[in-house]
Amino acid sequence: MKITLCPRLLHLAALASGLCVTSCSYDPVYTATAPPIRLQVDLKSEMQTFEAWRMTVRTPPAHVQPEALRRALDSLTLDLGITGLRWEIHHLQGVEKENDNEDPRRIHLPAFGFEQSFLGSDGRTRFDPLRLLREVVLPFKQRVEQAGRPFSLYVSPVYKYAKFPSHWHEPEEYAEFAEAQAAWLKQTAGFYPTYWAIVNEPDPPFLRTGELVDDLVAVAKRFKSRGFPTRLQAPETVRPDPATVRRIIESPEIVAHLGLVSYHGYDYKTGLPRSLGARSTIRETAKRIGIRTAMTEVCCKQEWKGDYNHSLGLARDIFWNLTLADVSVWEPLGMFDPGMFDWDRDGKGYVLKPPYFGLRQFAHFIQPGFVRVGVTCSGCGEDPLLGQTIKPVAFRSPGGKVVLVLVNDQRAAQEVEIGLPSGSYQMTGVDREAPRGRTYSPIEVSRAGVLKVTLRPDAIITLVQD
Repeated sequence: MKITLCPRLLHLAALASGLCVTSCSYDPVYTATAPPIRLQVDLKSEMQTFEAWRMTVRTPPAHVQPEALRRALDSLTLDLGITGLRWEIHHLQGVEKENDNEDPRRIHLPAFGFEQSFLGSDGRTRFDPLRLLREVVLPFKQRVEQAGRPFSLYVSPVYKYAKFPSHWHEPEEYAEFAEAQAAWLKQTAGFYPTYWAIVNEPDPPFLRTGELVDDLVAVAKRFKSRGFPTRLQAPETVRPDPATVRRIIESPEIVAHLGLVSYHGYDYKTGLPRSLGARSTIRETAKRIGIRTAMTEVCCKQEWKGDYNHSLGLARDIFWNLTLADVSVWEPLGMFDPGMFDWDRDGKGYVLKPPYFGLRQFAHFIQPGFVRVGVTCSGCGEDPLLGQTIKPVAFRSPGGKVVLVLVNDQRAAQEVEIGLPSGSYQMTGVDREAPRGRTYSPIEVSRAGVLKVTLRPDAIITLVQD
């Protein structure tokens, strides 16, 4: 069976640009240039349970109108499927520049200045905590929870070693700061952070001196003594670093309070990341202690410029991390980043760019609580720069629904035979000719359980069982 495609703007993209969604005719099918590839979904082979797609909280541009911001939050939560946020504390904010007092066990909360704003180089407010909580975080949280999904937020201090307030180099003083910030969020926004990261991308002094480990121990003990539900997220290194992971899990106090083993994805220039093996090592290390893994930041490759190449780059990174590191959390970088959003000059609307729709092929359909299942592949080729040329990943919902995402990572069309449970499937996709989305005809898989599909060049395709 060959499936033909119908170009169509996705619903929220149409709303954002003022277009109407209409029906359209089908165009010719591409002819495959290689022998068939055979995939088999294996529901008995279970891996990680997915937890969250996340982004960093960002201040929308000053000219953005409230109604446009509300629609943008709808896009991110209800359409794209983002359920978690990163809350940053910057050294420019000046939190507790001077020690609040001489007793790390007695907090003087007003002295920390968690409500302080700071300006960007253009003289405009770059970070206003109260406004962000009121206009972005709480409305975001409300949308996620109304959709029946779990909301999560983690705190990530963005500091170089030399910028840390001097007293934070003492573990108990740092633990006091963490306790104060968690308490402030509860008092101001009504919830505790889900996770706490000691510092974003700890540079070598943290690792050489063992300060990262000492701080993790101090914060774990402090949160436990206060009864906070907040877990640790660590080590948050700039690239997958199995050695640092091993160091932090040597402490029983850390392991007892560790919620996620995390890293950032900056181990590439172009093509394949240099440390694919490190991802697998981290997966096995985390599995031994029963902790989930997370890839918590990737952006800014030279070829990622808000176009379809950017979409493919995100899809590759998601595939590598889901299948090699068994990540349960994946995130690019900021909300409203120009790679995904173009705000209108009048601030009344926005345009969603191709990477939004590339990410949507995963995030909209693979939801928290879904379990990754096995996919065997016969005939999948290898590219020296891009790895496996057909990149499949499959999940099963708590109710038994199958979701399969396929990336045809080559410039030629490919015929693929897929072994799937019988039933009805919906299929959507993006490719270079339709970077904002195509919708396929509904598909019936017979009891034989084999579906034949012609994948367009460089396509990202999602099959969802009804």
